[in-house]
Amino acid sequence: MTREIKEVSIKFRAGAYGAYRSMNNRAHYALAEYVDNALQSYIAHKDKLHQIEGADYQFRIDLTIDLENDFIKIHDNAGGIESENFLRAFEPANIPADNTGLSEFGMGMKIASIWFADFYSVKSTSINESVERFVEFDLNKVMKEEKEELSVSNIKVLQNDHYTTIYLKGLSKNAPSTRGGAMRKISDHLASIYRKFILSGELELYFNGELLKYIEPEILHAPYYKDLDGNSIEWKEDLMFTAGKYKVKGFVGLLKEMSTNNCGFSLFRRGRVIKGSHDEKYHPKVLSGQSGSPRDKRLFGEFELEGFDVSFDKGSFRQMEELDEILHTFKDELTAKSRNILKQGDKYRKVKKVNKAKIVKQTLDDVKKASFDNEEKTKLADAVKQINVAPPKIESKPVKPENKYETITKSFPWNNKDFQFRIEYINDPGQDLLQISNSGQLEFNAALNLGHPYFRKYRIVEEGRLKPIIALLEALVMAEAISTSQGTQYGGYIRQNLSKILKAL
Repeated sequence: MTREIKEVSIKFRAGAYGAYRSMNNRAHYALAEYVDNALQSYIAHKDKLHQIEGADYQFRIDLTIDLENDFIKIHDNAGGIESENFLRAFEPANIPADNTGLSEFGMGMKIASIWFADFYSVKSTSINESVERFVEFDLNKVMKEEKEELSVSNIKVLQNDHYTTIYLKGLSKNAPSTRGGAMRKISDHLASIYRKFILSGELELYFNGELLKYIEPEILHAPYYKDLDGNSIEWKEDLMFTAGKYKVKGFVGLLKEMSTNNCGFSLFRRGRVIKGSHDEKYHPKVLSGQSGSPRDKRLFGEFELEGFDVSFDKGSFRQMEELDEILHTFKDELTAKSRNILKQGDKYRKVKKVNKAKIVKQTLDDVKKASFDNEEKTKLADAVKQINVAPPKIESKPVKPENKYETITKSFPWNNKDFQFRIEYINDPGQDLLQISNSGQLEFNAALNLGHPYFRKYRIVEEGRLKPIIALLEALVMAEAISTSQGTQYGGYIRQNLSKILKAL
């Protein structure tokens, strides 16, 4: 039944409208209010829209921000605004009869429009009626005249016409600029907020003529960090929690590549993101760990929340403490698994795929072709001449404090004995590669010289290859210490000769 509407109420203290302009809001949140209204109209009339339009019908919203011509335009082909909702649509805080959908506070369009501009108009026809209604709101005029009602014009249209067009003019300083990628940021946030509707194909959302798309992050497929030769696993875990009115359902996963934009969580309510869109993801410490850590930069996920209230601007949830308790439950569930996704986020590092056989063959070919030139032969001969004929003593030379990097104490069990090592890591080109002395039967002091010319020649420190070399040299120190307990008299030969030969080569 078509109903003629001549006036709509905007009953509110006119001065309060001015306060809307200074509200702490953001452009993508404000634009999302229009999208919510259009989506709700589509959902409410979905069956009839597809019935009258047929298989070719595609729900579509067009958002246009034209700063040069000073306007914002929002157009959709949803079910339109029927008479009942049109009567209350312009009156602040007139909550819809059914507030279980995306339009729930009765404030979104009004606040967003006044926040963005001095003037806005709404033109709409409902799929159930044969009239197009048009109303204009002039902020300056409303405040000056303290108006409480706006006139509505009615034009007869076809019964099955359905659309809504909102036009904003006289943009305020809240309108986004073209600087600093502001427009791109808005489009990325909108695509992220409405990703579920976009990915399902239900919604085509255009921003300044561009069809917005949402690209889902790639999930890590890799073996467990403790078994890198094991089978590849998809690192994604589904989770669900229900208690009383609260329900949280979703997943956690690991990104294929570490990221600062895609990591973190998105929290949904009624299918749209409330908290955690685009690059403003939610990073709960209980799951994500320390900010900027490897786990934080790889862990991501989505949770649909029920029973939680949202803030006025639909930018956050109110019961975050209750949510935190639920996330602790999720953490316990994840850490109880034999393949812990949180530990995988902490420990896994991508192994660069290389052809090991090819690298080994090339290296051995290079070794085979290499020969000492005359200068190298002379250096090597001189080094060999300096090798002591008498067995070397197990002793270490004093090291200047400024040449010390670090001192690390280690214990090493061997043959039911506990060897103790105090290893100084030094930087002194004039010292041997390794020095060792025993301060007790099972206690040894050693100096490992990272300033030896061998390190500089092969750029071991600069190219990040120090750790395996240190491990090898520490093993050599321990092997020599153990050999003394086995009665070997000349273990020190190996250490001292190795230092001289490496220096010569």
